[in-house]
Amino acid sequence: MSRIALPPAFSRALMTTASLLACNLVFAQPDGKTPGAADPMAKDWYKVEMIVFAQTPSSSEEGEIWRTDVKLDYPLNWVELMDPAQLMERIAKRERAAADQQHAELGVVSGLESTTPNGEPNPAVAPPQTRALAADTPSEGETVPGIAEASDEEEGKEALGPVKALAEKTLLLLPREELSLTSEARRLSRSDQRRVLFHGAWLQPLPEDRKEPSVLISGGERFDEHHELEGSVNIYRRTYLHIETDLWLSQFATNFGQERRPWPPLPWPPNRTPEPSFLFRIDDGGTGLWHQFNQTQDKDVNAILAQPYVVENVVLMQQGRRMRSEELHYIDHPKLGLLIKITPYQPPKADGESSSGS
Repeated sequence: MSRIALPPAFSRALMTTASLLACNLVFAQPDGKTPGAADPMAKDWYKVEMIVFAQTPSSSEEGEIWRTDVKLDYPLNWVELMDPAQLMERIAKRERAAADQQHAELGVVSGLESTTPNGEPNPAVAPPQTRALAADTPSEGETVPGIAEASDEEEGKEALGPVKALAEKTLLLLPREELSLTSEARRLSRSDQRRVLFHGAWLQPLPEDRKEPSVLISGGERFDEHHELEGSVNIYRRTYLHIETDLWLSQFATNFGQERRPWPPLPWPPNRTPEPSFLFRIDDGGTGLWHQFNQTQDKDVNAILAQPYVVENVVLMQQGRRMRSEELHYIDHPKLGLLIKITPYQPPKADGESSSGS
């Protein structure tokens, strides 16, 4: 069983994520007493470490024509890997956004006094309907017909909503010093036939007999909005550990208007918001000689500017493997290779806690 001495910043982010996920269980129970809720990392957590690399096919496979009718898609149920500092930054951002929204709903405008010099409510801060509601607010002990009081459970869910939603979609990447397959990655990097595209480790809960969300994976060089390696892996536990890969490796070329093979469009990663395409048009609406020369080629030019790279080749790795914990497993493919090791994780003992747990 693996014990990892995590940096304080990572531990805080990890416990924040685990505790927020445990809130689902706490709120689900009428008495709020869920086994393990007080210690959300008590069991069923595993350390997953994975290397994905590109490899040059053998001479007999070099001329192989890859199918173009492949289906590239992301799962609906997914989580993303994130650096702890990045997660805490996003949590803080969402908390600020939630606070700003709450202030806006209450009619609070930053930088304005809540009352006028005469002591009257400031209409720029408290709209008329807000003042009317305030005037009609019952005194302590009174109730308003037709209005139910919010329970502590509902208030807790509402307060945690934006942050918990982020935590439910996030797994934290471990620090590089906690990687145990560095020697394997180093040997792969020294090879002329192989190139490491992704090497990372994370902690993941894997309760038995429960379908887990897929983990989004990307790596290699970035070409405009896509990476060479994209896709996802799904890891779950039955009697054994299992992995199902849905990864694709894309080869890109500079777009100069060349004829292309009919590859399917690369799907947009679900954890990113698509950015609008801003197309640059030369001499838009002009009537000069340059416009006359360019008018028949505007569409081609704009298409190239909007998509500076084109896909030359795509290979898909869709495989499943049954695994044992604490063993290194290898999944082979003519163009890709994957090394994975999954180890049961036990949180470090608290300061002052003896080995016997007393």
